[in-house]
Amino acid sequence: MALLAMPLAPGSSWGYSNPIRVGVAVGVSRGVLGGSGTASDPWGSSVQFSGPVEVSCGADGLLFQGRFLRFPVRVVGSELSFNRVGYRGSLEILGSGGSFTVVNVLDLEDYLRGIIKMEANPAWPMEFLKAQAVVSRTYALRNLGRHRSQGFDLCAVSHCQLYRGRNAEDSRTDQAVESTRGMVLTYGGALAVTPFHADSGGQTAAASNVWGGTLPYLVSRPEPVSYSSPYSFWRVSLSSDQIERALRNINRWVGRILDIRVLSRDGGGRITSMEIQGSNGRTRLSGHEFRMAVGSKVVRSTNFMVAGTGSGSASPPTTVADGGGNVALSKGDDLLEMAEQGIFNRDEIFDMIMNPSKREVYRRVGQERASRPTQQAPMPTSGATPRGGGLTWTFEGRGWGHGVGMSQWGAKALAEAGWTFEQILMYYYPGTNIGRR
Repeated sequence: MALLAMPLAPGSSWGYSNPIRVGVAVGVSRGVLGGSGTASDPWGSSVQFSGPVEVSCGADGLLFQGRFLRFPVRVVGSELSFNRVGYRGSLEILGSGGSFTVVNVLDLEDYLRGIIKMEANPAWPMEFLKAQAVVSRTYALRNLGRHRSQGFDLCAVSHCQLYRGRNAEDSRTDQAVESTRGMVLTYGGALAVTPFHADSGGQTAAASNVWGGTLPYLVSRPEPVSYSSPYSFWRVSLSSDQIERALRNINRWVGRILDIRVLSRDGGGRITSMEIQGSNGRTRLSGHEFRMAVGSKVVRSTNFMVAGTGSGSASPPTTVADGGGNVALSKGDDLLEMAEQGIFNRDEIFDMIMNPSKREVYRRVGQERASRPTQQAPMPTSGATPRGGGLTWTFEGRGWGHGVGMSQWGAKALAEAGWTFEQILMYYYPGTNIGRR
């Protein structure tokens, strides 16, 4: 539904030098406002408050301490919070039908203070944290207005970047943000695409081998420094039923799984082509397509081996944050709602961006996941592909994530070896430049 009475357009500055509007609570009917200050509407009504104060949605307005304020409601004050998450800047409450959306309006640099800790370990070397700050700032600016139809720029979940306001601030990540203030990555004068991931497994991937298309600065690069991480080696098992169900969801069903065969790999060992033979035929797909179908939280990367056995049970690995992309989904799209609910992770969202034709497939996958009481277990990886007709397939592999752009564990190792954040960024995004916006 259209936003009601919203004279302030997305991107309204409210006096901030580099403003950003973040949707921190979308489509809610009530909540608790904390801090102290003033809430006012465009018709001149205002309420002084000292929280916590419960607010709820009324007809075209907000019920606030026994008063009625028409949407949009602007909230200014100190130590502001909504549902116990603290926010810098101001809040704007927008009406949409029988619910409301809370938008945090603040300066970009303050926004970054609330996301870096969600993406990176603040105890890691400062040069790594600076590199992460530049990557995240570039991403935010490149994607301003992604949720324009909802009245804000970016959401606060992994569909954009995880944002937890003042709750996620840390003195070390604050330092990284401040020391790189305004710095972004550019290519050809435009903001660069800056995906990142947890662990490359020894060599990053070219974007062309993962999503197709060509970005000359997103190429495969070996890690210059050896390192180990919790994701250096992993193993997971999936039943034939689980794989069959995943293939059915992407219209690649071949019946009972008889064989899984790797056909080709890139220079870093990631599978670029594989074939699955079933009782009703066979299908060829890329390693990335297979990983997305089975679940990228299950098969951690495409650098894997797989073997079939006669018994076993699925055992998914633990999840970690992964680098993101920029899919444009509009309000009213159920894919957007599923992304905001956490049904899709960053790899899957980036896959939607690079391959819009897959959205219908992801819609079916999301609907199935939403209907399940628990998430279906995923698959693992390994190096070669021995044939097997068993009920369970074991995957053993290296690394975590799509592999494109900056490897966080690799960047950490480079920082520990004395590399500056500029050197780290130029290595993982060769040909880009560091500028200021």
